[in-house]
Amino acid sequence: MMHTHQVVIAGTSSIRLQFANVVLGEEDYIEVVSDFDSHSQKLYPHELAKWENTSAYFNGESVRVNLVLAPGSTGRSFEIDDCIAGTSGVLSSRETICGPTDDRCLSTDWRALRAVSNPNGGGGGCTIWTAGNPSGNCVLSAGHCTGTFGVAEAEVPLSTGSGTAQHPAPNRQWPITPVDSINGGVGNDWAVSTLAPNAQGQLPHQLYGTFTLGFFIPVSNDTTRITGYGSVASSANLSCAPAGTNPSTYNVVNKTHTGPFAGNNGTQLQYATDTTGGNSGSPVIHESTGNAVGIHTHGGCSSTGGANSGTSLTIPSFVTAWNNACGAPSAPTASFTSTNPAILEGGSVSFTDTSSGIPSSWSWDLDGDGTPDSTQQNPTFSYSTSGTYDVSLTVTNAIGSDTTTITGYVTVSTLTVQTLPYSQNFNGGLPPAGSGGWAYASDNAFGRIQTGQSGVVSPGSGGDALTMDSNTDGNFVTNSATLVVDLASSNGGTLTYWIKETADEDHPEDGLWFSDGGPDVLIQAHTGVFTTWTQYTIDLNQAAAANGLSLTSNFRITWRQRDNFEIPTDGHLVDDIDLQPNSPTFSLAVSSTNGNLNCQLSNIPGGTTHGFTMFSLDPSSPVGQGNVFGLEVDFLLLSILATPPSQGNLLHWVLPTLPTLYPAAPFTLPPGALAALAGQDVDGQAVAIGAGFVITGLSNVVREGL
Repeated sequence: MMHTHQVVIAGTSSIRLQFANVVLGEEDYIEVVSDFDSHSQKLYPHELAKWENTSAYFNGESVRVNLVLAPGSTGRSFEIDDCIAGTSGVLSSRETICGPTDDRCLSTDWRALRAVSNPNGGGGGCTIWTAGNPSGNCVLSAGHCTGTFGVAEAEVPLSTGSGTAQHPAPNRQWPITPVDSINGGVGNDWAVSTLAPNAQGQLPHQLYGTFTLGFFIPVSNDTTRITGYGSVASSANLSCAPAGTNPSTYNVVNKTHTGPFAGNNGTQLQYATDTTGGNSGSPVIHESTGNAVGIHTHGGCSSTGGANSGTSLTIPSFVTAWNNACGAPSAPTASFTSTNPAILEGGSVSFTDTSSGIPSSWSWDLDGDGTPDSTQQNPTFSYSTSGTYDVSLTVTNAIGSDTTTITGYVTVSTLTVQTLPYSQNFNGGLPPAGSGGWAYASDNAFGRIQTGQSGVVSPGSGGDALTMDSNTDGNFVTNSATLVVDLASSNGGTLTYWIKETADEDHPEDGLWFSDGGPDVLIQAHTGVFTTWTQYTIDLNQAAAANGLSLTSNFRITWRQRDNFEIPTDGHLVDDIDLQPNSPTFSLAVSSTNGNLNCQLSNIPGGTTHGFTMFSLDPSSPVGQGNVFGLEVDFLLLSILATPPSQGNLLHWVLPTLPTLYPAAPFTLPPGALAALAGQDVDGQAVAIGAGFVITGLSNVVREGL
């Protein structure tokens, strides 16, 4: 040791030195030792270069500075040019607590580092954090923090009882070199920097790891976490601190809190998560994936609510700077989330890519059949059949690809089917999803389907109507309200409904759509400004036939609307839906087994009082031409069937008295009654008759074998 010198700044909490005119040999060094806690730092010439001729921070009001020379080294010297005495720990007051209490807890996640001032800075600090890249030396923070960047610190001790920041050992401090940044206000505020290794050649990522970057926007109400070095006032109400804690000791030390994601405005992220001055630059962490999806920059919360703000990592200027400064990205790691994956038949699930590593392409298998269903980054997929479905996502970039599969991710439950006739006026509220054939779907979190009014009520039932709109102005969404009906049993029918829009712009999705289990088909467009109630009547049979659809037992009728504002600016109202079946077909069915003749009449028309059932064994005469009531009659067969002649036999039946339940149930002659006629063909005809002997129904059976 050639020289020792003590630097004393009475009353300060910490000291950092700046050197000038340093002349050292390669093996010479300057050693700085704290008189407070004995922490020390050896500054060889290469270390001084990394630290830009400064020391680390040392706790206490005095340090000893030793000049240590290698054997034979002479003519060495340095000057102490300046000192940084203490740090205030407060950068600004823009960041705020959400609610009446400060709910942040102490954190030991040292991937989040404290950034303290450069030699010319005025004190204070921000948060800076490690981000994964090939060299591991990239760190991210807020653009408005770069003027105070100097040193990144980990394993930061509690502050003093007066709130004065304390510093870790010098080997837990790293010099910061700013690389690129933008201080462009809310939603455009970011900084990319690098760190130099400590004297042991270590970088923070080797000791603590890095945050994985998530290039996606969270879904509303997803949990977000903010970890960083926010300030704490001496009067703060700390909900997470042990009883008796002096709040000042939590000032500008590592703390963390979770809160709900409140939404986004482009690349501006909003969240109800506690922050204060010093949290600027903190990672905005998507809790369920652990990915850092943004950089905290601005406040907005208060004791009564609100939201704080940050910048999304999806902003193109940041992505470019990251790739340029931090090297080529690694192969991506696939991951995803979605809206509620437990749905009813006919419902849709919207998927969100949460992959890290900046993928450039996406391939989704959304129904587990091994065939890609979408190449969009964030697709929406409809499921028409109940069951569980595996979902796979493959993401790719120039480096490589990755696939993740979640078995049984989507669960589709059976939807109750509505039968005809059916009517709905919505005055009793929105029918529950899955009940009575109804299902509702929106292609993102901004969808809203409910009941309500806007302006003049419908001319039918009045009162509430089904409404579809966006729940947040400026955000596009497609809403669908689907009614599943059994048209096979009703043989089709007729649909009527009333509809009104509230100045909704035209979109291709706006309209009435049908599906028999395949793709939806547009039946009636709801376009043009029709701000007054309009009634539509749809012949279901004709519409289905014209579009190649079958009248199935789970036929889907969908009212669909797309736009980007709340009612009354945009939106559709639907009311007084009425579905009536076609009249059922009056029919006669005849069969025989071992000499038994079985007859069944179905769908006897209303107003029928009695009727006749005729049979013929003569195939030469067409059914329906004869001399008894205009019907073809074989008197030999009638004599067999009508013996003994009485009301209620197969010849003549009377309502409502139905001997042997005929025709409400099959009538069967005794075994062997027609044995002599076995092998012959029979023609049959049933005629239903009402008051005044008016024929109300007619049904033929042709060439039925006995």
